[in-house]
Formats: sequence, structure tokens, C-alpha cells
Amino acid sequence: MRRGLNRENIIILHNKKLQKFMSIVVTCFLSCFAWIFFRANSIQDAIYIVCNLFRGLDNPKEFIINGLYYSELTDKLLPLLILFIFDWMNEKHDVIQFTEALPKRIQGILYIGFLLYITFAVPDAESSSFIYFQF
Repeated sequence: MRRGLNRENIIILHNKKLQKFMSIVVTCFLSCFAWIFFRANSIQDAIYIVCNLFRGLDNPKEFIINGLYYSELTDKLLPLLILFIFDWMNEKHDVIQFTEALPKRIQGILYIGFLLYITFAVPDAESSSFIYFQF
């Protein structure tokens, strides 16, 4: 009987969709974690953030009620939702061809809605200098 790494004792995800989803989640998690160190003023600040990252999650109901206001939640989740839908649609179809195939009225509604969102949501975002000018 062989010991060590072999096909019998390595768990392989046979479901390709689950494997792809998990790779996306892990990549997103590692990217967000790296951004903590990239954006922190010092290593001590980054370590403090990492150590206190999940503080307040012992009572999820209170954290959800007091942690984020509804407007903050929609400001942060709506762009992510739009990006997720766009990426998901792009996996299945060419999004540009898909939107070009829509009736002109629907295209207009999509484009005007997108422009209105950019016009009213983005200017509220806090402006900061380009990050590479700091180096």
C-alpha cells in the first residue's frame, strides 16, 4: 500500500461548475485580503484590520441592523450585482451582441438607466488621488 499523495487520497472536485465557482470565490477572497495590506498606511494598521475583521459578527442580526445602513448597502451591493450579472451573461453569450439584438426601446432604457445611475451614484463617491501618485 502506497502512502503519500496519490489519486486515491486526494479529493478532486468532479463538478466543474462547483470547481469554477470555488476558484472565483478563493481568488476574490485572496484579492480582497491583499488589498488590506496594499491600502493600509502601515503594516501595523493592516494587522489591526485583519485581527478585527470579524469583530461584531458574534451577533449577526445586530450587525446587519446597525452595521450598514440601507443606502450604504445598496451603494455597495448594486454595482457588484450589476457586475455579477454582466459577467454571468458574458460567460453564456456575447453581451454586446445580446444588447444589440434587443429592441431599440429596451436598449434605450438600459443605456439611460445606466447613465442615470452613473450620474447620480458615482458623484457621491469620495474622490481621492490616484494611488500610484503616493509612491
